[in-house]
Amino acid sequence: MGVHGPSPPNPDWARLDLRGLNSTRHAWGYISQDDKYIVSDAGDIYLRVEPQFTRKVGDEVRIVLDSRMLKMLGRLREWARVVKRMFVVEEEEEVKKERQSEPEKNLKLRRFDS
Repeated sequence: MGVHGPSPPNPDWARLDLRGLNSTRHAWGYISQDDKYIVSDAGDIYLRVEPQFTRKVGDEVRIVLDSRMLKMLGRLREWARVVKRMFVVEEEEEVKKERQSEPEKNLKLRRFDS
């Protein structure tokens, strides 16, 4: 069984997948060794932010990034740009069109103060 999708941003990153009911696997992204960064095959970037890197300013919570995080995010943004250009999946575009045509559901957002 071959590897499908883009290559990881770094060679030592682990592949992420979902397990189906019949032990099927759907690979969807990569995670860094330190579990701080996750990237999807579609080029989405996720960053785990520890509480010490957040600052509350009024009603807003701001993230303070150190130079290593900024450098890694810059590399990941470049990786995502290339992935989005090279791996265009027609099925995903069709799903997006279907979602846009569905009527929006009433969503209620709640704010929980800690």
